[in-house]
Amino acid sequence: MSSVASPLACVLKGKNGCDGVRLAIDYRYVNQFTISGAFPIPEVEDVIQKIGGKHYITSFACRQGYHQTAVREQDKWLTAFICLGQLFEFNRTSFGMNNAGQTFMRAVQLILKPLKEFADSCIDDSTVHSNI
Repeated sequence: MSSVASPLACVLKGKNGCDGVRLAIDYRYVNQFTISGAFPIPEVEDVIQKIGGKHYITSFACRQGYHQTAVREQDKWLTAFICLGQLFEFNRTSFGMNNAGQTFMRAVQLILKPLKEFADSCIDDSTVHSNI
């Protein structure tokens, strides 16, 4: 049971809000007490420089990337929010948490480390590149 509950917000998606509704959690209160887990986020320009001269480039984006990383059991209470009169906690990293980007980037870099010669990533966009 959590002692914190962040508010749920509805945000219109797409141009002029015509693509439906996205549910978002307002973690501003929790984030002001969160210690930043510094992790370098690659600059897009650096990735472009690395792959710019390659003959073959494949790019892809990770769908719902943050949801691919787990929340530690002892930290789940911080993700709590109220919906339909009930309290819920995330098991996977939620968008809007202070360290969500760094957590995801750390996981992607760990996965791509053995492939660094021909693969790179910037947040949830990755590339595989070569001249052969």
